[in-house]
Amino acid sequence: MFDEERIERELRLSMEKSYREYAEACKQCDEPLRIYAESELPSPDGSQTMLNATKRRTQAFEAYRQALQAFTDYVIDNKVPPHLLEDK
Repeated sequence: MFDEERIERELRLSMEKSYREYAEACKQCDEPLRIYAESELPSPDGSQTMLNATKRRTQAFEAYRQALQAFTDYVIDNKVPPHLLEDK
């Protein structure tokens, strides 16, 4: 048997944490993108900085998407992720 409140709380916390990380990655991506867009001839370091920031943002979005999907699956379909079925 599993504790429904604990599962929902853990999924909600995971979703909220991943959203905060995604929002922060977006903020960190804005400046390099702005500089890159305004520059007529971007430096190689600037290009790499932009690529790194964009990659971090993409990874953070994917983590948020997965957390949101897990939360939605639980709330709508009562589907519990396997890692939360274990007794703790």
